[in-house]
Amino acid sequence: MIQGARTKNDVGPALIFESSDKINWHFRSRVESEKPFGYMWECPDYFETDGIKILSSSVQGWKAKSGLTEMYTSPVTSLWTATF
Repeated sequence: MIQGARTKNDVGPALIFESSDKINWHFRSRVESEKPFGYMWECPDYFETDGIKILSSSVQGWKAKSGLTEMYTSPVTSLWTATF
């Protein structure tokens, strides 16, 4: 199971849990970006297609620059490919 999360330092990770019986779950690992990317990742989804591992999430509090101003967009859907 994968869950979106928010740390006390306002960094958005995804948390991975595992279970052998689908009743008792145990924390397995955390997925984070190299640099902070939003303060929370909501509704993460992990899937594989054509051998490519993909993590998708709605990123809350992502700061983007638009002209001379900065804006916070919510939500931003992002896709990552990585080795998990």
